[in-house]
Amino acid sequence: MTGKATRPYAGPAYPPWWTVSESYVHQGKTVVRGQQLAIEGRRGAFTFVNHTVAPPRPGSGRRTTREWITVIDDAGYHSFRPEQVRRVFPPPRPQRKRSPG
Repeated sequence: MTGKATRPYAGPAYPPWWTVSESYVHQGKTVVRGQQLAIEGRRGAFTFVNHTVAPPRPGSGRRTTREWITVIDDAGYHSFRPEQVRRVFPPPRPQRKRSPG
């Protein structure tokens, strides 16, 4: 059985009233995309992807603003509340070239 050919969705990846950024401030440290984090109650390091703030949809009558960070690890993408971040690892230092002698 062949279905009707459909085009891939070309709209925005998230609703226009959401705020999605690739940086986030945690305890005075700015976390940028690609930086490693430790999450409370989870083993291993996670790589920061983005920070999302989602106020209620206009006209919905809801009052709660939701906020989360998206991270990635070997198993895939995960979302956590910002208060679950336990530690921000410093970015790796570049290797210095040693002079012979």
